[in-house]
Amino acid sequence: MSGVMGSLPVVYGIHVPTGDLRHVDEVANGRACDCVCPDPRCGQRLIAKNGGTKKIHHFAHERGTCSWSVEYLISLLALGAVRSSGSVVFPALTYHDAERRAEVEHAKAGRVPMAEAELREVSGRLAPDVFITWRSKKGEVKTYAIVFQLIHTLTGEQLSRLAAVVDGVVLIDLHKDMLHAKNEQGKHYDREAIVLKYQNADYIAGVLNASAGDIKSWAYSSVADCLHAESVVRAEKAREKERQRREAERARLEEARAKVKEERRLEREAREAEAARLRELSERRRAEEERRLEEERIREEALRPENDCKYLPEMTKLVDQQDVPATDEFGRRWVRCKVCGKVAPEREFTIYGGVGRLNIGTCVECMRSAG
Repeated sequence: MSGVMGSLPVVYGIHVPTGDLRHVDEVANGRACDCVCPDPRCGQRLIAKNGGTKKIHHFAHERGTCSWSVEYLISLLALGAVRSSGSVVFPALTYHDAERRAEVEHAKAGRVPMAEAELREVSGRLAPDVFITWRSKKGEVKTYAIVFQLIHTLTGEQLSRLAAVVDGVVLIDLHKDMLHAKNEQGKHYDREAIVLKYQNADYIAGVLNASAGDIKSWAYSSVADCLHAESVVRAEKAREKERQRREAERARLEEARAKVKEERRLEREAREAEAARLRELSERRRAEEERRLEEERIREEALRPENDCKYLPEMTKLVDQQDVPATDEFGRRWVRCKVCGKVAPEREFTIYGGVGRLNIGTCVECMRSAG
């Protein structure tokens, strides 16, 4: 964002005879101030307007406004404040933890001593940034850039240029502070008074040494990037571990389902085998019963008196010997009547058998006749 608020009144200029930074109230009024714009790219002669009582005292450019003069001046004031204190308070450092999916604080706000401080134009902005160098006791060297933005905000491309040469970029957003003041004061807010505050060396020093505040933040940190990258690796490992766990759980469930399926199949086959065995047993029993009934029917048919004649020829031969009982295929004994000579089944005899007369007896009819 450039020129959103237009040009801003500047209250410091470079005193040509001495090269020092002079406040508008420290020089003569008008062109006699002998000052030029703090931004060397502009370099216009300044006109000091420090004789009035209604407007704030400030410098005017001889040939028109300069949009970068205030921000260039703030960088000069910041460099002086850093060199004077020998340290800077950095804001709390957070990073996005991909594993937790949240912002995590890595380090609290703290003071960092600096070994060197200088202004450098690396980002492509038309105002330099404050570069500070920090050296550890082990000889480790780290460089940080402090960027003040007021009218001209830091773009992504400019941040990338800084990130390529420093370990971290601390952004001090005076633009946000101005918007806060505007919202608090309403549409009649005193812009000049607010801008005058930003050109106060004590204010700039206070911002640099403040441990809290929503206008100071990390725009880039190699440590945060490294921590985020490590969290991405951890998150990927956690995802892979979770994927493997799910795969193992899925495999376990598949195995369990397969086992249940196999058990059900075996149970079904066992039931089918048992049912087949029972059917076979039932069929066998039914067949046996049918065979028994058929044999019984045949036996009953054969044992009818009217069918005795079928067995008579064969049994007539057997009853004439007395060594073994004369029996037919149904187990019936046949006997010859010693009186009438009739050969018939034992049911028609009153008495039969004895030594030497195993198959001889007296039939019922002859017994009746004799009685």
